[in-house]
This record gives sequence, structure tokens and C-alpha cells, in this order.
Amino acid sequence: MKFCILGPVEIRPTRGAALVPSGGKQRLLLAALVLHAPRAVAAERLIDILWGDDLPGDPSAALRTQLSRLRAFLTTAGLENRLRRADSGGYSLDIAAGELDAAEFERLYRRATDASPEQAVALVEEAFSLWRDEPFGELHELRPFLGEVSRLRELRLSAQELRARSLLELGRTEEALIDLAELVAADPLRERSRALAMHAYYRAGRQHDALATYQEYRRLVSAELGITPSPALRALELEILKHESPVDAAAASGGLLVQRPPRSGSREAALHQEIRFARSADGVRLAYATVGSGPPLVKAANWLNHLEFDWESPVWRRLFRELAARRTFIRYDERACGLSEQNPADISLDAWVLDLECIVDACGLERFPLLGISQGCAVCIEYVARHPERVSGLILHGGYAAGWRADPSFGPAEIARRDASIEIVRHGWGEDTPAYRQMFTQTFIPGGTDEEIEWFNELQRRTTSPENAARFMEAFAYIDVRHRLGDVQVPTLVLHSRNDQRIDYHIGMELATAIPRARFVLLESENHLILEHEPAFDEWVGEIMRFLDTELA
Repeated sequence: MKFCILGPVEIRPTRGAALVPSGGKQRLLLAALVLHAPRAVAAERLIDILWGDDLPGDPSAALRTQLSRLRAFLTTAGLENRLRRADSGGYSLDIAAGELDAAEFERLYRRATDASPEQAVALVEEAFSLWRDEPFGELHELRPFLGEVSRLRELRLSAQELRARSLLELGRTEEALIDLAELVAADPLRERSRALAMHAYYRAGRQHDALATYQEYRRLVSAELGITPSPALRALELEILKHESPVDAAAASGGLLVQRPPRSGSREAALHQEIRFARSADGVRLAYATVGSGPPLVKAANWLNHLEFDWESPVWRRLFRELAARRTFIRYDERACGLSEQNPADISLDAWVLDLECIVDACGLERFPLLGISQGCAVCIEYVARHPERVSGLILHGGYAAGWRADPSFGPAEIARRDASIEIVRHGWGEDTPAYRQMFTQTFIPGGTDEEIEWFNELQRRTTSPENAARFMEAFAYIDVRHRLGDVQVPTLVLHSRNDQRIDYHIGMELATAIPRARFVLLESENHLILEHEPAFDEWVGEIMRFLDTELA
């Protein structure tokens, strides 16, 4: 028996034809339960998935009717007692190991990453035989399924890259090029596929095609993302120009973009972040990363994020590794930042909440703690107010509830100064000029080392365009979640630096005062972002972990 979602949702008996519920609501209900299995789905959540805003007169009775029909269908399929009512009042579907085609596909792919090239090709081809069409079939564009559809598509692309790389290692270059042409067409902005394609063309004696592949990619990322190819890809282009391209497929792009993941179970694997993509409810492509193991912790995006660059940065690296050592740590690049879509139509508080909603749905999270830093605090507060049942606890650092256009305590002179800073950003963002570069480093990390300050300067250039940076600043001005603070009914920890040069600590105190039962901790630092070398860092991380381990236990 197989539950199949790699195409239209259906149940496939060991023998005989596939079984599909006859009604649209039945197919939608089955898909929702398969999506979340083996976790229970709250009745309210199922009602929202089935009817949205178009509710029947008695939603609870209508849901019971649909559940009864689905139970009868499952019994006909020989799956009686698979649909269960949880103690919490929700409903779950009992799916045994090996019964879900998507899980089987992922298992085969993970085996292939540790296999020899020849075995990897065979395992990936076996995995691909499970795919029939778009995941969830006609339901794939519905909001509840967008995250999982995006994750599965990304997994399929990664598997196809693995097969292409393995074919190259076996000397089957022409076969690899067929895969790579499909990959580049499917996702023209995917750098790993471009790197492999460049290498494969060079191996096939087609240097011109290898260089043309790079030039096309360079034009695309410049036009659509406002960035340049990575140093590794630029180095690969130079090697090809000099006829010095690596002879080993795994060495393409300096071995960074196409390397095999660390072997499972190793310490390296435990801290190896996996980057995937999802689409928000308004269609914006978002990049997110998961790393570590254990209960989840979600960090809402703050201004200036780059999943790859931040992971190695001297400002974030120690914090991220400390959290990932004890939790499944999830973070993402918000729209117009890092690896996410660079030119979205909407940049606003509502749009940032859509981003957060997208990521937690893509990760399949039902209930989790949230970490917000700087303006990410307002995003967390708004999310909790909209989805109180999904957040177990809230950690806020260096945050504020109202921007400088929404808060009447900001006078005309301060508003004029901030308007002027937006224009400076439009004209000087990312420029190698101290007047521009240090406008932010002196308020975000005034106590930073030379390495940390240089990193922050480089982050500006890598993360977003000057126009998007200005759009962010304009959106920050209108943030206002003051009316939401009383709605935060989860355990909350509020942290702030005593001498924060960006956001005065009294603003943090006001947050803690307005949120019911919030605990406030003042840290001895002048930095908006606590730095790994300062004494306050250990206290900062210690407070976060104590909150997660004791107050949320």
C-alpha cells in the first residue's frame, strides 16, 4: 500500500488500480492529512483548509461529515482505523514507514548522497520512478501545500544534480549534459547547476558553451537579483578561460557549490545547513535554511540576511552554531534579501509576516518558539497575534513596536534626519566609501572588531540593492504593532543592550511592560547585535537557552 503525493493524491494498493476519493473536498482532506502525517491537525486548521473564508453554516458539523466520508473511503481501500482522533481534538492519518512515496523518494536520495557514483545514478533513477506529476496534482498551487511542493521540487533538483555529477565522475558526459540542460531550464538562477554545466561543457570540449553558460547566468542574476556570481563561479570561469578547469566534477566551483553533503551522523553533518526554497502566498521565492536537530527554533528575518554569508560571518556564526547545537534551527532570507527574490512588489510588515508564514508552513511546523531581532521583533509580535495557537514562546532582542513615522515621540528634526539617511542609502549603498559604509556599522556594531566591521560592510553589498535597502528603511518607518502587544499571551523573554546605539533600551523596556508577563533582561553592551568576543555574549546565549529549556519546558 502506498500513499502517493508525487502527482495527484491517491492510494495505490499492492495490486490493482489506484484509488482516489471522488469528491474534491475528500481529496483535499486526504491531502491535508497526508501532508501532516503522523502529526494531528487541529479541527480549526482542517476547516480553514477545506473552506477558507467561504464557511458552511455549521463548520464543525461539515467537517465531521467529510471525515466520516473519508473514513468510509479508507475502509473500502482496506485502511480501516487509519484515521484517528487525537486527544487534542485534532485528527491524524496513520501512515507506516515506507508507505509514503515522497518519504521513499527522500530516503533513496539520501542513500545516493553517500553512495559511489555508479550506485548513486541507480538510486536516483529509482527515486525518479516514483514521480508522476506535480506534487499534490491539482492542489499544488493551494496555499497549504505550497511549502511542501516547493521543498519536494528542490529535493528533486538536488537529486538531478547529484545524478549529473555522478555521471560526470563516471565519464558519461553527454548523459550528464542532458540532465544539466533540464536543470538550467527549470531554474535559471540555480548556481550549482550552472557550475556543473560549465564543467560538463568543458569536459566535452565545448569551451565556448561553458563560457556562454556563465555569461548568461551573470546577466540573469544582475538583472533579476542585482548581484554578481559568487567568487567560486567567477574562479571557475577564469579556470576555463585559462584551460585550467578541474578534472574532477566534485571540484567544480572550488568544491563549494556542488560538494556532497557530509555523511549522516557526523558532527559536520549535525551543523551542515540545508538550504531550500518556498513561495510565499503572494508568489515571492524565499530561501530558508535548517541546521541541527531536536525541537525547532525559528528565527524571524531581520534587516540584512544572507543564509550562506551569515553562516560564516564573525557576527552571527557563534550564535547560530550555539543554537543549532541544541535545536533544529530554522532561519530564512526575507524578500529582497540574500538568496530570496530580490525585486518583490511588496515590502511591508504584512509582507514580512507572509514570509514567516510561508517558512513555518514549508517546514511543516505546528507549534514552535520564535526568535526576533531588531525589526524582526515586530514581525514576530504580529505573527503571534494572528496565529496564537502555533507559537509556544517568544524571544525578542533589540526590538521596537513602532517605527519613526508611526511613533509620535519622533519629532520633525529626527524625521528629517532619517529621510535624509534614506536618500544617502539610495546613492551610496555598498560603495567602498567610509561615509556610506560606516553610517550603519557605527550604530549596529560600534564595538566591532575590524573583521566584524568589514563583514558588515560587505554584507550590505551582498544582501540587497540600494533601492531595496531604501524601500526597507521606508517600510520600517511605518511599523506599528503597539495594538498587538496585549494579544501576546505566550511566555516572552525581552532582551536589550544597555547602551544600544540603534534602539534605546527604554524602548525594549516598553515592549516588556506592554506584553503580559514578559521577562526583561538588560545586557551590558553598546552593540545592537551582541558580538561573540564581548562578555555579554555568553549571558545572551545563556538567557535564550534557559528560557527555551526551562520556561518553555
